[in-house]
Amino acid sequence: MRPIERGASPIVGDYDDYRDAFVELQARLGPRLAEAVAANWQGCSLRELRAGTRSAAHVAEARQVGMYLAHTLFHLSMTRTGAVFGRERTTVRHACQLIEDQRDRPLLDEPLLMLEAALARWAADFARMLTGDEP
Repeated sequence: MRPIERGASPIVGDYDDYRDAFVELQARLGPRLAEAVAANWQGCSLRELRAGTRSAAHVAEARQVGMYLAHTLFHLSMTRTGAVFGRERTTVRHACQLIEDQRDRPLLDEPLLMLEAALARWAADFARMLTGDEP
């Protein structure tokens, strides 16, 4: 059994003892981070992104990208992704299909590749931080 140390007060136990809690924490933080980077990419606020009404095209695209990233990178169900973004699962499905269909557009695909890489790196670093593994 390998202790998981966090600062001065170690979390005693094996990683497997806390795995579900770590996965849940990442599942909660990851989609919010995806939402924030998508909003930043399109230059809109989180308030605009979370609005319950129809939005300008750049805000809608940011929301769709955020939902796509949350669903694909953090393996959230479409129902859970919808809950994070305040939308129905069918809206998430539509957003994911729309983004996937537009991946051949360099103006969308190139930034999306960078966002995916940054979020994947965050997820890997986050997991290493929680488990105490060295890079």
